Amino acid sequence: MQYLKMHPFKLVILAITLVIIIVIFNQVSSNQPISSNTTSYIEVLEIGVSDDDLWAMVKNPYDSKATPFKLVLDSINTKNLIVVGSKYFVTYETNLKTKKSVLNIIRYPAESK
Repeated sequence: MQYLKMHPFKLVILAITLVIIIVIFNQVSSNQPISSNTTSYIEVLEIGVSDDDLWAMVKNPYDSKATPFKLVLDSINTKNLIVVGSKYFVTYETNLKTKKSVLNIIRYPAESK
């Protein structure tokens, strides 16, 4: 109740200060990354098409705890060149909100030098 007894000018300054603090806090907390890039070895388990997306079900063959995930392919040419059961060295981008992973770069392990 002591705030109500303050001079009106001090109340305005207090309100403006609180608004500035809230705006700054929202800006800092909302600057989380939207996507993450990963470079890894993958083994192709399956290739398919769904909802106009070309995809490959892949997993890291060198990680015993790795779980298979769907990797969206960039073109029909990439889909035609990938062989099920083969291992590749890839870079892909994962949207952290939708968990959708999209292929950026793919190479055979011997070409990754």
